[in-house]
Amino acid sequence: MTLPWWKRLPSRLLDDDASVAHLYRGGENAKVTLHRWLQVDGEPRLRVVLDVIGRAEEIEVSFPPHYPDGCPSVRPIPNRTVSGHQYHRSGILCLELGPDNWHANHSAADIVASAWRLFAFEAIDAIAPIEIPSRHSSDLAERVMLAEGVLLRSPVFDERLAEAGHPDGF
Repeated sequence: MTLPWWKRLPSRLLDDDASVAHLYRGGENAKVTLHRWLQVDGEPRLRVVLDVIGRAEEIEVSFPPHYPDGCPSVRPIPNRTVSGHQYHRSGILCLELGPDNWHANHSAADIVASAWRLFAFEAIDAIAPIEIPSRHSSDLAERVMLAEGVLLRSPVFDERLAEAGHPDGF
């Protein structure tokens, strides 16, 4: 039986804790006001409270069994929708770092700083709409699922529009 990553690599756990503690001092432009480690189902999880433009946002970082070779996942606490850059079923945030570009040289602080930037972009977007950076583009099915409303046009609908004098539909 293979030891869990945190028993196999205890120095990595200490390094990750130190890297997150560095964020208290403003490193990476992230604002951390509190962090603590929890044990959930025998596995370590990291809870972090971020100061995002004066608003507290709590996140939980979960580590895969093959960490640091695998990317941690981040959810808001309580689990809720906070961004269009979020997987609806799991609540996991889609950050700059993910399974497709994660490297073992990244730290827990890198994923926390990425979450802070997403929350900051969302706060700015609420005031003045901006294009929030993403490491991937959504396909049509994802965009439809996230849309507030979808117009489905049937052939009968198009025929009635044409009869009403709208040859292009509108």
